Amino acid sequence: MDLKLYEISNEYLELCQELIETEGELSPELEQKMEINETNKKTKFENYAKLIRHLEGNIEIRNKEAERLGALNQTDEKLIENLKNRLKYTMELYKEDKFDTPLFKFSLRHSESVEIVNGDLIPEQFKTVVTPEPITKISKNDIKKYLKENEESEVAGAVLRKNKTFKIK
Repeated sequence: MDLKLYEISNEYLELCQELIETEGELSPELEQKMEINETNKKTKFENYAKLIRHLEGNIEIRNKEAERLGALNQTDEKLIENLKNRLKYTMELYKEDKFDTPLFKFSLRHSESVEIVNGDLIPEQFKTVVTPEPITKISKNDIKKYLKENEESEVAGAVLRKNKTFKIK
């Protein structure tokens, strides 16, 4: 008879109640029932422990597989980056911004971004204080606009970087 854990527990409580009703007198039948209950409990605990160990093993195997797959993803991402850099370099060498094949379109997109080198050196005209917490915010857009209007490539604490982004469509 394969009992559930709660059934074994309920049976134990019934046996305890029966022992109380007999004023602690342990009959051979009651003793046998208690031994069977103890055996059932031990078997159920062992089965629970086996299942727990099995599930823990599954988790460990999946975690190791996830690590292995993550490492493979990183390797592939680095390879993709290197391959794209080679194509970008070649397009720059040939001075081409666009290149088409029957299956793909390759392009270099030119962009500019402001890099803050030292926030403390940025002129006050590009800073604003944001509330409720007094935080000084630097406006990269304002710096970029100023640099373009004045045909400069830097202000104190910031530099205008020219970027080329490689795309495959």
